[in-house]
Parts: sequence; structure tokens; C-alpha cells
Amino acid sequence: MGMTCILTAIDEDVRKRLESGELDLLEFEEEEDGENTGPHCWIDKAWHGLHFLFTGTVSEGAFPQSFLLLGGQELGDEDDSARTYGTKQVAAIDAWLGGLTPDMLRARFAPERMVELDIYPRIWDRAPAEDDTLGYLLQHFTELRRFVHETAQSGRGLLLSVH
Repeated sequence: MGMTCILTAIDEDVRKRLESGELDLLEFEEEEDGENTGPHCWIDKAWHGLHFLFTGTVSEGAFPQSFLLLGGQELGDEDDSARTYGTKQVAAIDAWLGGLTPDMLRARFAPERMVELDIYPRIWDRAPAEDDTLGYLLQHFTELRRFVHETAQSGRGLLLSVH
């Protein structure tokens, strides 16, 4: 199963209700087509590999490069890690992601270093002919960049969950 990441576009009132505890995180995440749900982007287990490509680190980095692991308003606990980002933060993430290209990330891909640093999901030493791990990351990067851009353009915030 493993730890996967999903981003959900949320309206500002939903973000505020989640942050205040008025809206329960687990109930929100279990809701499929309710009034609070918005567009989603599932980046599967690529979140840690993308963080490495964005920051060159295991778990550090400045905002917005580190947004997949750090920043925003933390919700939940260690077993249900989630963060919200307001519209200004989403705009900053969008601007930063928009400046990245697949070629830039390809140049940062260092499978040996990723294995050494124990970057999740620990697949980076697989033979490219058998498992295109770089292609996996670039596919999810493209989807993530498109989703964040659409979210920023719609004036929404984000809920980012890893579990």
C-alpha cells in the first residue's frame, strides 16, 4: 500500500474551517462528492522523490520548493499528515513550479544519492529498462504543475495529504 499524496483544491472558507477544527479532516477526506470536495491531484508515491528533485534534500528546503513536505498550516497527526495552503501560497507555488522544466528535473535526478538518502519509495536503483523511475517522477510533476496552476487560476487554496 504505502504512503501516497493527494492534493485537493479547496475554497478559502473550507480551508479556514479545516484549520479551526470546525470541519473534521477525516470526514472531509472521506467525502467523495459532497459540498466541500474540489478537484484532486493524486501524485501517488512520487511526493518524496519530487521533493528531492525540487530541493536536493531529504526533508529540508525553503518555501515554495519544499511545499510537498513543509509549510502551510499543519493539520492532523503523524499518521494522517495534512497541510493547507491559502491562495497567496498557492500562487507562489504555481509561479515557482511554472519556472521548472522536465529537463531541469532530469538534470537533478540522482538515483544513487536518492538510494543513499533513503528517498521514499526506495525504487531508485531499479534498472531504467525495467522500471522508468525518472519517467514516473516527471509524469507526476507534469500533472502536479498543471493542477497547481489550475488551482491558482481558480483562486482556491490547497489541502495536501500524505497517508
